[in-house]
This record gives sequence, structure tokens and C-alpha cells, in this order.
Amino acid sequence: FYYEMWLTSDTYPIRMVFTDEMVDYGYLTAGKAVVLDRVAFLKTMHNPSDPNMLIDELVELFYRTPLTTASKEQIKRDILLDGQTSDYYWTEFWTSYIANPNDTVLKNMMDAKLVSLFKYLMRLAEYQLM
Repeated sequence: FYYEMWLTSDTYPIRMVFTDEMVDYGYLTAGKAVVLDRVAFLKTMHNPSDPNMLIDELVELFYRTPLTTASKEQIKRDILLDGQTSDYYWTEFWTSYIANPNDTVLKNMMDAKLVSLFKYLMRLAEYQLM
């Protein structure tokens, strides 16, 4: 119980600002910048082109307790699929980006999508209980 007492209505918003800044800009510590290369990180996943496998693996990495299937489906649909219902939307988008990483339009779209994904994952209550 006491290990959860640090999570209050005061500390939660502060954590949101911190994790948002981590996703957006990285973190400066001891004069060194720690920046998340979102695409490179996803490339370490088993199959980043499969939205279901990607969400499952990220949830396993980010949380102690599993998310419900409904929560994972919502993350997939709202963020990776942009409201679409077919998984191939993400698969084709990922494949196109990987094949054309210098395409500015694809790069900006991928960056925006991954920023949204990581911010969302880090804002969930389950993440706060790590």
C-alpha cells in the first residue's frame, strides 16, 4: 500500500508533463541527452508491422498488469489505425515508411503517430504503477 502513496492528484499531472517531455524531446541528465528514437525502438520488437503483436509487446514492456483486450483494441484503432478497422492500414503504413524513411510526409506522419502512441501508453494509470 505505501508504495502507491506517491501517486496523488498533485504528482500525477507532474508525471504527465515529465513523460510527455521524454517522448517529445528526451531528457537531459548529467550533461547528456537521453532521447528515444521511436522508430528504432519499434524495430526491436518482434514484428512491428503487426499492430496486434506490437501493442501486446509494448504493453508487456510498459506495464506490470495486463491491459484488457478492449483497451488494447482501442489503442490500436485510435492511434495505429487512425480510426480504421483493418489491421493492414498500419502494416502498409509501417512497411511504406521503412521502405522510404527519407519521405518527409511519411516521416512526419510516423513521428506524430508514435508520439501519440507513447504518450498515451505513459498516461494510463497502469503505467504509473510500474
